[in-house]
Amino acid sequence: MADLKVTWRRFRRMHLPDPMIRLLREELKGMDSVLDVGCGSDSPLQFVPGIPRLTGVDAFLPSLEASKARGIHQEYIHTPLEALSLPPRSYDAVVLLDLIEHFEKQEGLDFLKKMEAIAAKKILVFTPNGFLPQPPYENNPWQLHRSGWTVREFDDLGYRVYGVLGLKSLRGAFNRPRFHPWPFWERVANLSRIFTAKRPDRDAALLAVKE
Repeated sequence: MADLKVTWRRFRRMHLPDPMIRLLREELKGMDSVLDVGCGSDSPLQFVPGIPRLTGVDAFLPSLEASKARGIHQEYIHTPLEALSLPPRSYDAVVLLDLIEHFEKQEGLDFLKKMEAIAAKKILVFTPNGFLPQPPYENNPWQLHRSGWTVREFDDLGYRVYGVLGLKSLRGAFNRPRFHPWPFWERVANLSRIFTAKRPDRDAALLAVKE
């Protein structure tokens, strides 16, 4: 199952329009330092060029080693995420991609506040829209999903929210298209962002941004 997730994600980024990467490039333009928290082994920030200082953080050492082998970040920090401690405003931007849903809700709220303090200019959070069940895989216990996050919750926290992957009804596990052939339905899902751009609550995944 994990191999299928990684294979599909890489295929989509290489061969299909990826709204997520386009949004990341727009939001991180001009950022001189970015902290990629919960970076994993294959962070999409590898497709965002021109960041002078890019630091990857993860609790799972095999993921960090795989990321190092790909040369995605210039610096790495191996630590349990709840133990991450950095000076206030020490990075222009802090990015949490596919991360916040791995915390219990109150733990996630506390972690967001902590990361907001580290960010001098901006924090970005990418997460499924609502709770999307996911068990641990690749011998990584942190892959378990423990919470779901909504547009209203991010609104209340002062974030602006984008719908990223198109209609929630078109996507299933790991946000892959529900129907075959996958490349065709990926394009259909991306086109449906014409609708979800104004209704992110109907989108499969959210990118929340706070200055």
